[in-house]
Amino acid sequence: MAKLTDKKVIELLTELKQGDAEFYNPDNENFDKIFYEEKKYVRYVLIANGGALEYVPDNFKEDKELVEIAVCQDPDSFEYASDSLKSDANYIYTLASSHGKVLLYADKNLLLNVDFIDMFNPRSMDCLLENGPSEFKENKDLVLKLIKHCGAYLEYLSDDFKNDYDIVSSAIRDTAYAYRHISDNFKSNKDLARLAFMQNGSAIEFASDEIKEDRDLVKIAIANDAGAYPYISDTFKMDDEIILLGLKSACNVSTLYEDLPLEKKTDIEFIKKAVSIDSELIDWLGSDVKKDPEIKMIKKVHEISAW
Repeated sequence: MAKLTDKKVIELLTELKQGDAEFYNPDNENFDKIFYEEKKYVRYVLIANGGALEYVPDNFKEDKELVEIAVCQDPDSFEYASDSLKSDANYIYTLASSHGKVLLYADKNLLLNVDFIDMFNPRSMDCLLENGPSEFKENKDLVLKLIKHCGAYLEYLSDDFKNDYDIVSSAIRDTAYAYRHISDNFKSNKDLARLAFMQNGSAIEFASDEIKEDRDLVKIAIANDAGAYPYISDTFKMDDEIILLGLKSACNVSTLYEDLPLEKKTDIEFIKKAVSIDSELIDWLGSDVKKDPEIKMIKKVHEISAW
């Protein structure tokens, strides 16, 4: 077997690296086949390009050390590992603890084994909800184990699961983001709306008109996030109580003020209440409103309180 100097190895790998992945295919005329004749050379190739695992001889695809090197460079390279490694629960656990994506290529029988799934931190398995095998994504018990920790991935589940109260409520408890992906059948469900709005009021954007007309739910939404204001029913957009709740929230207060009708922005009595809650609003007031003596006084009092 021919030997390569370290210098020659670096020169060849540099040449390969400047090309695309196909350069690591030994059938390519630019490839020096000596790279796949000895483990240490295969190691160098996989360090340079983990996806080259696709092209190495089968005996190297069974080598745990080499496969791990490939996965560290490119988790998708596990697709090309031997079937024996794809069904090795302990080995996959070692890899997936740092590179969860390898689970996409694990033996399906492992993925459907509850004991195997229970080995992992659910948050490291979110890829299975997006791109996992259909057998996994259709198994309610397994999906429930993950969705309560990876609620945003409700987006990738079947319409049947988006219409399943257990799964939908679990997803929303994890994140209000999931609310946008529930079925239309749940868009008027007050319990689910409350779950979402208590985390992120802006989720009201995706609620039904019926929910947007519910005063109690609107109050929960806007008290949590003033950014809910553009999405609430017109019925409440001139309502002082609703607006002031938004001004008391910590999120998107400036956006709320910008979205207020001109009638509210020039209503001195309302403005007095608003700036009493949030003095920063004074900076956004029109010049005429700022000239009001009481508004000026409220600003001074806020400045004193800040000393």
